[in-house]
Amino acid sequence: MGQSASIASVKRSKKKLDHQNIHQGRFWVTFPTELGWFGMIGDEETLCRLSIGHSSEKKAIDQILKLAPEATEQNWNIALQKDLQDFALGKNVSFRNYSLGLPQLTPFQKRVLRETQKIPYGKTITYGALAKRASSPNAARAAGSVMSSNRIPILIPCHRVVGANGHLGGFSAPQGTTLKQKILQMEQLSNESISP
Repeated sequence: MGQSASIASVKRSKKKLDHQNIHQGRFWVTFPTELGWFGMIGDEETLCRLSIGHSSEKKAIDQILKLAPEATEQNWNIALQKDLQDFALGKNVSFRNYSLGLPQLTPFQKRVLRETQKIPYGKTITYGALAKRASSPNAARAAGSVMSSNRIPILIPCHRVVGANGHLGGFSAPQGTTLKQKILQMEQLSNESISP
C-alpha cells in the first residue's frame, strides 16, 4: 500500500509540474531595429534576456538558441518590441514599467543595477561614480563586472557607464564598443534636438 501510494503521489506531482511548465515556459523572438537584430527571451510578460546588435536574423537566432535552447519561438511582448524599435530610432523611451527577470543577485549587484536604471537618457557616468551611488565608493571594478554581466542591456542601460579616463570600457554585444558609441551618440543627438 505504501509503495502504490507513493507512485500515485509521484504521478500527481509530475502532472502538476507538467501543467506548471505550460504556464512557465520560456519564449523567444527576434526582430529588426535600426541598431541591428534584437533577440528577447522571457516568460509571459517578464523579460529575462535581451541580445542586441546582431548583423542578421540568423545570428540573433543562433545567439538566442545558445542562451535558451529550451525556449519556444513566439511573437510575444509586442509592446516591448515596439519600444525597443523606437529606442533604436533615437526616441527617448521609458522602460520602467516592464518586468525584468534577473538571476540571483548580491545586494551590491542589485544596488548597481538599480542605480544604472536611474541614469538619464543621453547622459553617462563613470564606473567609479556608479559604485559610489551604489554605496560602495571603492568598488569601481566590481561595478564594471556587474555591467559586463548585464543580461538586459538598454532596459538596464549599461551603455551609459564609461571609464574614468573617458574610454568607453566594454560592451558585450556583437559589435562591442562600436555599438556602445553609436547608442551614446544617438542619445546625445536626440537630446540636443529636443533641447530648447
